Amino acid sequence: MALRDPDKTRTNILNVAAANFHQKGFKGTSLSDILQQAEISKGALYHHFTNKQELLYAVFDELYSGLFLSRWTHILTAEDPIEAIAQTVEHISHEGSDEEMCQGCPVHNLAAEMASSDEGVRTRVDNLYCEIQRIIKQGVDLSKQQNLVPAEANSQRIALFFMCCFNGMPQMVKSCQDREVFVQLTSALAEYVRGLKS
Repeated sequence: MALRDPDKTRTNILNVAAANFHQKGFKGTSLSDILQQAEISKGALYHHFTNKQELLYAVFDELYSGLFLSRWTHILTAEDPIEAIAQTVEHISHEGSDEEMCQGCPVHNLAAEMASSDEGVRTRVDNLYCEIQRIIKQGVDLSKQQNLVPAEANSQRIALFFMCCFNGMPQMVKSCQDREVFVQLTSALAEYVRGLKS
């Protein structure tokens, strides 16, 4: 008989839950769905998570946050931070399958579904967005120091505008179910970013 690996079981639960939350939403996902797809007992699930909300928080903290931040952190060490921001934006529209893209951004979906009723979700989403915004602001500031962007450019306002545009894209793409719209939107935002250069 094979010995159980608690870490593998926990990782499996997180991955199955994340896929279900993305596809069906938090409220549309039952613990029965997760138990069946993860091929575990109810006892095994409750050994790791006391309830579905705790599981959701763990998915956000351990999967979503790291994945989303990892896309942006290289900007602060890039030779040309502005170009790094623009290329990151362009790359995102080509990630994932058409089905995943049409399901929308998992963080955006979670914010739309839960942020007004769950303070834990709201603060997690806000902290993640604020961290990405901080990276964008620092990227613009670094570019100002390198004389790539005019010194008078308001990096705080640029970063806020960037996040507003970037966070609006998933809803448009989810509504129209068309990857080409996403490509056009990311290209337009990348063009705006490159236009910041002197």
